[in-house]
Amino acid sequence: MNNTLNLSQEIDIEPTETAWADWFEVDHFPFTVQASVEEALLTNPAFNSLQPVLKSKFSALLAAFADTAKTEHLMNIHGLAETFASHESSWDFEWMLCTNETIQAWNTTYRQKSTSTDVLSFPAFEAEATLLAATEEDPLAMAFFNQQKQTGGSLGTIVVSWDYAFQAVQADELNTQTATFQEKLIAYILERFCHGCLHLLGQHHETQEQYDRVISLQSITLTKLI
Repeated sequence: MNNTLNLSQEIDIEPTETAWADWFEVDHFPFTVQASVEEALLTNPAFNSLQPVLKSKFSALLAAFADTAKTEHLMNIHGLAETFASHESSWDFEWMLCTNETIQAWNTTYRQKSTSTDVLSFPAFEAEATLLAATEEDPLAMAFFNQQKQTGGSLGTIVVSWDYAFQAVQADELNTQTATFQEKLIAYILERFCHGCLHLLGQHHETQEQYDRVISLQSITLTKLI
């Protein structure tokens, strides 16, 4: 599930043919989530029935993730740990919930894989050393870089497919009307967004040790709300 892309090339991640609705905004220092949902999902009865609990759980997820980021010292990319000392700073995650059709289009465009997937992560930043190498000879870029360390900014975008999650859980729970199915669906979606947030904070899993670390951080976060 290492579906991580780099936004440093300033790619456009919003296909013009896809319509989005602002869903909600929530803050848990030092993070803010701007959440949107693909308008096509607003006519989906299963999605609409779960909207209230999803919003509540997403808010709880951000609070739990902020706590994990602090206690586990995750804010290490480009010195973001400095922002924990300043309540004037805020770092934004963009969370997007979409259809299989949309996530497949992005997967094809940015990963050359013409299939749907569960989650895509679009980090706004690379590793600190890479950023410094790119900006150290550009005074304006370096000033912007240092300003963001103090005041915050966008960490990037996480896109999760509702359809993919629904179908994955349905494979194990055939009766989609049960409370068990709904609980598993919500847990599945929360886990994907948590995984994406970890990627945006520079936590990847190219090695088994890194993978074990990511799974541990997910567990620490999600056990607080699932």
